[in-house]
Amino acid sequence: MTISLFQETKVLGIIRGIKEEHLKDTIQAAIDGGLTTMEITMNTENAPRLISLVREQFPNKIMLGAGTVTNIE
Repeated sequence: MTISLFQETKVLGIIRGIKEEHLKDTIQAAIDGGLTTMEITMNTENAPRLISLVREQFPNKIMLGAGTVTNIE
């Protein structure tokens, strides 16, 4: 998957405020529903860890980004 998928898609799933224990099932449901692009908002607790988990658990299944980025850190 390439970044161009974000430019080509008409729907982007936004995940905000999710707890780690619900992450895997939520991502799988989104994939099963046909979503190919999603973001986890950076104002979600432990967002960097959640993003890493999705990348590990769903390699090449979705294009995942970070949303609501408000500063460089």
